[in-house]
Amino acid sequence: MRGSIQHRPERKTPWRARYRGLDGRQRSKSFNRKIDAERWLRVELTRLDRGEWVEPGSGRITWAEYSAEILAARLHLGARTFETNRRCHERAASYIGSIELGRISPEVLRRLVSEMGASGYAPETTAKTIRWVKLTLEEAVADRRILSSPATGLRVPKPRRGEMRLLDPGEVELLAASLPSRYPSLPMVAAYTGLRWGELVGPGVTDIDMLRRRLTVRSVVIEASGHRGIGASGHPLRLRPPKRMPPPNGQSACRRPSWKSSPSTCSNTRQRTGCFEYTARRSPPAGFVRQDLTQSRR
Repeated sequence: MRGSIQHRPERKTPWRARYRGLDGRQRSKSFNRKIDAERWLRVELTRLDRGEWVEPGSGRITWAEYSAEILAARLHLGARTFETNRRCHERAASYIGSIELGRISPEVLRRLVSEMGASGYAPETTAKTIRWVKLTLEEAVADRRILSSPATGLRVPKPRRGEMRLLDPGEVELLAASLPSRYPSLPMVAAYTGLRWGELVGPGVTDIDMLRRRLTVRSVVIEASGHRGIGASGHPLRLRPPKRMPPPNGQSACRRPSWKSSPSTCSNTRQRTGCFEYTARRSPPAGFVRQDLTQSRR
């Protein structure tokens, strides 16, 4: 029998109801009347049957303490991801850090969203912070600290995405000419290959094959907490010449990269969903070899 009621006449509250929770520990509570003990025991056993039982007192931990525990368990993630989670934790802790998990309600979270907006945080920053709060509350549900997540159905501000401005070939050449003599190749490679900054400065000397005109991105530069480090690229990229040669100079104007569909297991960004090919169809600037560049996964 999962629960029982015991009568102890010598006690001030003689009727004690007991049951065993999902964690194997026994819980009990005493009452003056037998009917009250039966009602309490029936409610607790019903929660066990429906899967709605949570450990009494487990939701009394503050959100800041529980979020710190979740953050400490995510050290296996990348440095940038961990740094983003840490900043979200710090921002949210200044608003709801002292509130117990069991006392966080949808109203508290709606107030958090409005207060962050009133404090001047960008919609993107607010959305990231609320995503971290949602993650911690979902973990609390999985740990049976709370019955359900109060963040379910919570609306967050939609990030405002401005129109991206692309440089034309003349502006790229002007930018390259304005840099010191050691760095003109950086804007050229960035503009004509679409590499990110970390991928652009990550390769070493051994990753550049001048004979085959090939650049392989095996490592990236990662910046987190004000520190920079070299990390392995999760999806190594190779920049190589295409099979066909570009047309002669002056035949047509320079055009933007054209996307070609290609199977891919990574949906991180659009640049990762396929390979693209770019053809420089005009006279290149001095010191820059005109060629087609194709980005592909190794």
